[in-house]
Amino acid sequence: MKMLHRLAIFVLLCFTFVRPACAAPGKKTVIDFDNLFPEAEASLTDEIRGLSFEGVYVFTPAVVRGSTLTLSAATSGESAASSFGAIIGFKKPVTAVSARFSPSFLAVNGVSSFRDMYIVGYDALGNEVASGSGPVRFSAETHEQATMFSPALVELVSAVPMSVVTFDLDAVFSNGGSRFLFDDLTFRTSPKGHQK
Repeated sequence: MKMLHRLAIFVLLCFTFVRPACAAPGKKTVIDFDNLFPEAEASLTDEIRGLSFEGVYVFTPAVVRGSTLTLSAATSGESAASSFGAIIGFKKPVTAVSARFSPSFLAVNGVSSFRDMYIVGYDALGNEVASGSGPVRFSAETHEQATMFSPALVELVSAVPMSVVTFDLDAVFSNGGSRFLFDDLTFRTSPKGHQK
């Protein structure tokens, strides 16, 4: 499985480096996933300039279902990305990546619980160079607590430029885990440009 994961990252790196640039070095870019597709659900691959995606879909509207209410995973507009494990490639390496994450279903069950969202960064050779995680609410104790839900910001900063990042709810990447949604994909390109 680990070899398959490295192969997927390698293929994504090869594909990414032939795409046009999306940001100047050191520039911060925010992607909100709105107005990409006319369909309510579509696979996202290379529609955003300078980026490539594997295992990512865009949903409009981006709904977080719940046992007593329906919430939105979109932080601006109506769309958000959805995945069971996302691989994102950058034509120009980045030093910081963040997004706002939501569960696909927010239970209201008398228990307030969270799961960690893991972000892992890889260099141009596929070596892991940075990792981090942050909590995302998956259940609420009361209806009132659920109505205060908002997507959780999780970010990763790396001293070494990253060419690929993964988002997953499992500490070891798997594209077959629990479904999650994310919006406001934000990244800062490395002032050093491409890695050699």
